[in-house]
Amino acid sequence: SLPRLSCLHTQVALLQRLHVPGAVAGQGRNLVVCSTHLRASKGDDIRMQQAAEVVSALSDFARGDPQVILADVNSEAPTGSGSSTVAANTVFEYFQACGYRCAYREVHQSLGGPVQGDSAFPRFTTWAGWASGDFRSVCDHIFVAGGVQVASVLDVPCERRLAETFHERLPNSEYPSDHMSLVADLALT
Repeated sequence: SLPRLSCLHTQVALLQRLHVPGAVAGQGRNLVVCSTHLRASKGDDIRMQQAAEVVSALSDFARGDPQVILADVNSEAPTGSGSSTVAANTVFEYFQACGYRCAYREVHQSLGGPVQGDSAFPRFTTWAGWASGDFRSVCDHIFVAGGVQVASVLDVPCERRLAETFHERLPNSEYPSDHMSLVADLALT
């Protein structure tokens, strides 16, 4: 059965165990996938509590299986080094401190890019165009843990093209959500 999370803090968290068949019949691996959407509010206090609930539920549910978290954390990604040895100040840093790795940052680093800075993330994962101005942020992430390796990730569309073609930014006729779809090719090791 699926773990129940506190209704006070978690808006949505779905956990599912998938069985990935192996090359030889009867030899496969399990993978636990969690999709979550943390509360949009000022400050990270509630989101940090929500993230702790998600990590706790995943730990209980996964029973050692590799894990993937697909998360709208509604919190800015840090631009620092990404070290998990320092106290977590953001939800992103909390997931890192708990042993989860960012898929986009991992691919960026494997290609020789620096771990720190905005270039380790998509340029945006949500971008709304309002009369009062644009809101653009990186608040969606793919985190992996255990025997999950990231082979590649899909980048978001060109900013200039999106801005010139769609004055409303997101959503629009080509991208029907206010968030971009994040895609990663993953391998179980």
